[in-house]
Parts: sequence; C-alpha cells; structure tokens
Amino acid sequence: MLGSQREIKVNVVIPALCNGRADCQFDLRIFALDRLRHNVGAGMPISEDIENREFFERHGAKDAYGQGYGLTEVNAAFCYGRGSKNKDGCVGIPFAGNDAAVFDPETLEEIPYGQNLKGVLMIKTPTVMMGYFGESAHRNKEIFVKDQEDNIWISPEDACTMDENGIIQIIDRQKRGFNCLGMNVYPSVIESVLGKHEAVYESTVVGIPHPVLDKAPVANVVLKPEYRGQEDKIAEELEQIIKEELPDYTLIYAYNFRENLPYTTRGKPNYTEIESQGIEEFGNNKVYTKKINSPKEILGLKG
Repeated sequence: MLGSQREIKVNVVIPALCNGRADCQFDLRIFALDRLRHNVGAGMPISEDIENREFFERHGAKDAYGQGYGLTEVNAAFCYGRGSKNKDGCVGIPFAGNDAAVFDPETLEEIPYGQNLKGVLMIKTPTVMMGYFGESAHRNKEIFVKDQEDNIWISPEDACTMDENGIIQIIDRQKRGFNCLGMNVYPSVIESVLGKHEAVYESTVVGIPHPVLDKAPVANVVLKPEYRGQEDKIAEELEQIIKEELPDYTLIYAYNFRENLPYTTRGKPNYTEIESQGIEEFGNNKVYTKKINSPKEILGLKG
C-alpha cells in the first residue's frame, strides 16, 4: 500500500485496479502520492487513459502515470511511456535494444515508419524465448518470423499503430477483432468511446454470431451504482455517442447491462466466457436489442 512511512516511488498495477482507483473520492494526498515517480499500468490497454492520468496529477503525482507493454514470450517489458513523454492511450516506445515494426495483415508488407496506419505488431528483442515446448510447440511456426538477416521477430498477435516518433498504440488483440458487414471491428475502440459516458464504470464488446452481419457488436456494460435503473435513457445516449464518433458498421446491435463482468485470475476480462455465453444466455441481465434483418438497416439506408 502507498503510505507516507515508506517512500514508494514505483507502483505497478493491473488496469482493473488502476481504473478503480480513478473512481476513488478520497483525498489520496495523505498517502504521499506526490512521491510517486512511476505508476505503471500493464497487461492490456487501460480504459479511460486520460482520466487515470489526470487523477494521479490531481493527487500530486505529476507526470507519474504511464503505460507499458510486454509479454511472457520476451521475458520482460518491451516498451514504456509515461507523462508528457507519451500520448494518451499509448504504450510508449521500445526500450533500448528492442525494435518494433507494423505490418499490413492482408499483404504482410511492412507499413512505412511514421504513417500511423493500423496493422499487426512485430517485435525483435534479445530477450525473446527459444520457443514453445511440448504440446504448444506447433505455435512456433505461427509467431516466429526470420528476416533476410536471420533476425528473429515475434508476433504478439496485437493490432496497433506507430507514429512518426515510434510511439506505439495497441488497438486490440488481433484475435479479439471480428468481422461485421465485411469490415474489421476492434472491440477496444468501441469500449473507449463507451467509456466517455459518465455513467459507464466499465464495458466489454464482443462479436456474437449473426445470420446477416456475420458477427454483431454486443456491448456488455457495467454502470456506476448511482446510474443503475436508468438503462433505457443511458442506452439511447450511448447509441448517440457511437453514431457521432464511430463508423456505421460499429453500431451496437445490443446493450447488455450487467452488475459486473467476469474476470480471469490475472485480473483481465474473461472475453471467452462473455462471448461463449451469447446474447440469449445472459440470464437476468437487462438486454436492449435492435432487430436487424439486412445490412442496409444497420447503416440506416432505405430500400
């Protein structure tokens, strides 16, 4: 725990804890947050990144909040960015000795540096593992790539962008993405927009099989306690926000208001469990569904 008796200067938290702290109403200056130099979020993109950063600045930890990125296969963190050296929602630049590149998932060609176009992340680092062992050995061919100079690159299977300064933004797990109306939908993009509504505590978007859309975007939303009972009104407001900020094919097919979301033992939303339940299996949760019979309906077209 952060306390004034010991000057803890580095705090590493999973995103779920960091998001909960951002909702705290206590004056945490009594816990000496002004002595905190690094508050590192890791594990997945942190929702409401701006709110979290402003929270720590408001409680005396100026320029301390940051996001990092790493994976088990490279035995360590790969990149990090904090405060004014980073951009909201990004994970910074690779550490010294590491390298990153972004590839077009369709053509498998490298996206020129600085174009900030969405693609698949590939990373190169001296700490990369030798490979998977035993029953998982078949995955080695899937994630390892050797270039013309015999350098070994690994694919974390994450969708991302990289700007002209090398700052990386993880858009979503490539496997979390799904197809709707022939277009790629990345759930975390929708979740970040839903999180802008003051009533939303957390949300998770999954693709549910649909006979017309291929997969329909379904938003599982947990409201802050003081807003519960206002689902009808909030569903309409969320719909308006989505229409204003995202393409037509990302319009939400159904809003599923839940008391909480299932989490894994590692503190991450259990996407597999949420998706496997399906929209018809959410029990007593309140569901608002749009009946769509054709692609034109979701796009608001006539005829």
